[in-house]
Amino acid sequence: MNEITVTSYHNTICLKCNTVCHERCSLTETTRVGERVFRRCTVIVNGRCTVCAGKCSYDIHYHDRRLIKSVPRTLKVAISSMANKYAEARKDKAACETKCETVQETKRVIEQSLQEQFTKVRDACLRVRSNCQGFNVAEELCIFVNFLKNDMSSLRSSSVKRKAAKFVEKLETLADDLQDDDSLISIIEPPSTSAIHPPMSPSVAAKRKTTNSNNNSNNNNTNNNNKQPLKPSQQQPTSIVNDDLILLNPSPTSCVMAQVDHILSGSFSSLNVIGDDPSTEDDEQRRKKVSTVAISDSLVRNQSIQQQQLSSESTDSRKYAEYSTERLVALSRESTEEYKLIAKELNRRCGGTSIGYLTPAQLSILCEYYASSRMLQLDELIRVHSQLQLDIQQLTDHDPFEILSVPTDKLLHLAAVSLCLQNANKYQ
Repeated sequence: MNEITVTSYHNTICLKCNTVCHERCSLTETTRVGERVFRRCTVIVNGRCTVCAGKCSYDIHYHDRRLIKSVPRTLKVAISSMANKYAEARKDKAACETKCETVQETKRVIEQSLQEQFTKVRDACLRVRSNCQGFNVAEELCIFVNFLKNDMSSLRSSSVKRKAAKFVEKLETLADDLQDDDSLISIIEPPSTSAIHPPMSPSVAAKRKTTNSNNNSNNNNTNNNNKQPLKPSQQQPTSIVNDDLILLNPSPTSCVMAQVDHILSGSFSSLNVIGDDPSTEDDEQRRKKVSTVAISDSLVRNQSIQQQQLSSESTDSRKYAEYSTERLVALSRESTEEYKLIAKELNRRCGGTSIGYLTPAQLSILCEYYASSRMLQLDELIRVHSQLQLDIQQLTDHDPFEILSVPTDKLLHLAAVSLCLQNANKYQ
């Protein structure tokens, strides 16, 4: 019976005779049978082995790290030895099956983790795009995808490469959607003002139309009978209509015009009520009307000028929101023309209400701070916000142009906490 012993070195073995022809062979180890290198083995002469019983050719010899020795044994010992080997083989098979199941389970876990990571990246991009206006999320995501592609070159397994390529492809599709489709951010946008102020129902509109028609008919009847005063029930609809107009037009200009209409209608009502001296009262009411219209025109003109100034200031200050902090400080040293606008932007950044341009690493840090801050209660958010503001004020000595002395992580942390506070106050 042959007994096999595993060794740490390779030996030349005959495939046909199943014997070790050359122990500790000095040739370079090879894993293929019949390599031409065996012609140079010391036991091979003229292409034939001088050790094995059949004097076999070199092309049926191979290298293996084991020794085969013939040992005389009884049948009982041989059967028990075979039983032990069978038991060991079964254990090895069970271990291999367990390992295969573990590999499959690990594969499923990795696939699930990749999907969860993609969902987190997508949700984070949508939140940043919704809350940080003017920040190009798609461009930053493309840079992140390029980094992933560079890291893919270090992968060796073909299956892992395919899964990584699919993940990167999904991220590229997300970047294209963020670049082209604005409807994606509607998922996390707050409700529109139409939900807060719903449109008028047809019945309400009809009532107002009826009220207006009744008011016009009452005015016509009053003009025909100057000396008949209006009843209180007939005077009330005018004020109701004008109040509704003021409520439905919340802009400053429309409010002023509605108030002017209210004054003018009140003047005409007083004219119809008195009616004793039409000529004198007409002149007086005409002068009041002219002065009132002049006042309203002046108010509207001043408010339009103020709105234009505010819009121009917001446009000028908004352009600095896209600069990095280092660039803003450098611009303030180069030019003093827009020193105030730069100071306002730096003040906003010290207060956590603006962030400016961020690198991919800084964007990742901001997302991490935002995710951790969302788990805090409102009281804890307020406490952390106050502490961060106090730390930044101490570091800058209340000078926004010393913002470079503040660690970037602290500014990003304050911005994330401010964003969480803003969202918490919005949905309370």
